[in-house]
Amino acid sequence: MNAEANSLLLAFNGADTSLPALDYGVWLAGQIGVPVTLLGVIESPSRRKRVEGVIESVTGRLEAVGIPHHVQLVSGNCRRVICQQAVAGRHLAVFGPFDRPLLRRWLRGRSFRRILANIAAPVLYVKQVSSRPGKLLVCLGGLGYAKTAEDWALFLARRFDASVTFLHVVEPISYDYPIAQKIQDRWEDILETDTPQGYHLRQALKRAQEMGVPAVFQVCHGDVVHEIIGELNNQDYDLIVMGSPSSSANLRHLFMPNVTAEIAEHVDCPVLAAAFGQEWIFEP
Repeated sequence: MNAEANSLLLAFNGADTSLPALDYGVWLAGQIGVPVTLLGVIESPSRRKRVEGVIESVTGRLEAVGIPHHVQLVSGNCRRVICQQAVAGRHLAVFGPFDRPLLRRWLRGRSFRRILANIAAPVLYVKQVSSRPGKLLVCLGGLGYAKTAEDWALFLARRFDASVTFLHVVEPISYDYPIAQKIQDRWEDILETDTPQGYHLRQALKRAQEMGVPAVFQVCHGDVVHEIIGELNNQDYDLIVMGSPSSSANLRHLFMPNVTAEIAEHVDCPVLAAAFGQEWIFEP
């Protein structure tokens, strides 16, 4: 991996709920060999000392293990600052819950959802202290927009000798056109179909095999969020990797659920979300 091109952007706003994300980010940076940008966001004067104290502590830990890093202290709203500072093609933004009041979340919506819609870089959302990723669930829509998420999953799986489960959920059709009907009729053996979804899913399994990553494929039929949560309830996964074609500029978000946000809010294990166009320079 090109350490000069890539960096983990570790964001902290003074909330205790964000501490597990800092721990995970420091550990991950050491494991994959990239520098760290420590982003301390000061949302109010009362939290300045808290933010500065934690950032100083994390800096000491990075220095102790020899991880290159630099610190940025920025005043402002944490959601906006993260979106402004995260650079496409360079950063993986790592953060946890910002500990917003319930009423604020209800009125404005969760910050995580708005970050997903506006950030230029992939994100790693960490709620609690987590173990080394030994078993990854990769949720693919079966189309090319999930390629960046697939890249992340295979890179991490190879680095940590982890196994991967590729999960594809066939939704009930909303529009009746030939490819959709073919998928509905043959959803259980979608890998054997000549559909774009079948092609991309076969390619994902082929890449895993070529990289020496143990991988299995599962397909199910129904509501996407419900089926993914069902899989998470049946198996223990250490990391969920997801891709999304939607954005704030896409009308789809007005009438379809934000699947990645729904899953991230439901589960406790880390969720890595990488959308089309959020490429990272991976090692060959």
